[in-house]
Amino acid sequence: MDSLELQLNLWRNIALVSIAVFVYGFFLHKLEPFDVKFRSLITGILFGSVGLLGMLAPVEVGPGIIVDGRVIITGLSGFFSGGPAALMCTLMVVLYRFYLGGQGVWAGVGAISTAGLVGVLFWRARARRESSISTFHLLFLGLCLSFQALLWTFTLPWNVAWPIFKTYLVPIPISYVLGTLLCGHLFLFETRRLKMEQHLKEAKIKAEEASHHKSLFLANVSHEIRTPLNGIVGAAEVLSLTELSDDQRRMVGILNRGSSILLSLISDLLDLSRIEAGVVVVENKLVSFPELIKGIVELFSLQAEKKGLALKYKISPILDNKVFADEQKLLQSLTNLVGNAIKFTESGMVSIELSAENISTHDVSVRFTVLDTGPGIANIHHEKIFKPFQQGDISTTKKHEGMGLGLAIAQQFVQAMGGQLELKNGIPHGTQFSFTLTLQWAQKPRSAS
Repeated sequence: MDSLELQLNLWRNIALVSIAVFVYGFFLHKLEPFDVKFRSLITGILFGSVGLLGMLAPVEVGPGIIVDGRVIITGLSGFFSGGPAALMCTLMVVLYRFYLGGQGVWAGVGAISTAGLVGVLFWRARARRESSISTFHLLFLGLCLSFQALLWTFTLPWNVAWPIFKTYLVPIPISYVLGTLLCGHLFLFETRRLKMEQHLKEAKIKAEEASHHKSLFLANVSHEIRTPLNGIVGAAEVLSLTELSDDQRRMVGILNRGSSILLSLISDLLDLSRIEAGVVVVENKLVSFPELIKGIVELFSLQAEKKGLALKYKISPILDNKVFADEQKLLQSLTNLVGNAIKFTESGMVSIELSAENISTHDVSVRFTVLDTGPGIANIHHEKIFKPFQQGDISTTKKHEGMGLGLAIAQQFVQAMGGQLELKNGIPHGTQFSFTLTLQWAQKPRSAS
């Protein structure tokens, strides 16, 4: 066999090794939960299997004398994974080499065993120095593997060994060095990629844990602050009912408004922290939509009247029948939407509409819509406005109190109930927030067919 044919056959073996890199990455990822020694043994089996695959089409440089990529793969097994991997790989390849037989069997066994030992020595040297793998390391490893394989040919009779040594003195080192560099860098890339994935997973877990603890802390602190603040709000309301001078009444009014705003912000923070902590549970109970909506209208009627706004509501007749729903989350979501609508609407009206869709004897799809005739929200702000602490146009929102939590909380509550809060601009102006929930009837509706 001439040197060109030898190199072509060697590169065919090296190509098989390169393909095995992807299998190596898959197994390495699956073996993460196991200890280091077990991973090393399994990695050795993988390397050994690749070595056996390369020996299925051996490159014969003489009768019974084989040259292929097994030396490279055995050396790399020790270089990347240490003693257990090199031992397992060497054992598998050596046993198959004995099976192939021929006059070069002991030279082949010696070259394979020495390759594994060289790989382990490189691995130990790197471990002691705590150095990372470099191209120089792989280059030097390839040279060592090639020359030790050539030296083992001298265990053959002189008249056989010397011609082989002279003929392949250059082709074998070139092929082995390039093959070691290529396969080594492929294995190195895959190993680093998996380590990076592991680091990212660990960082993600730590970040999620930190966020969870932060949310729990915020929930506890908000609750502890809200309790005494409720007392302050109540005392201010009682004080406003007593006989006060004009200055005293003005001061009490400031205290009442300021504490009410602060209480609202703290309540929003408490709701948001509970959502982030994952402690939001949907509790479906009997709900009467007329009672629910009338309660919201009564709650905001004074605010709407002060601004000269018409506060309306419209409910589909069939929704007079009771359903099972989470009344508290519905109330909070609609309250946030109506409160925002009144806050940003200077003239015109705010309307709450409930319509029934996909009506059956078991359930109904209820579409909740809150309309206003305010300035509207630019399309570029439609996505970010549902995120915590985000608001629309600053020029519009800066004169109103709030932290930008109302819509974020409403969106989370609606999603928890199985819906999606949507925003559309009104025609010709204003905004329209809506969401649809599929709810079960408490009993067969009287108006359903």
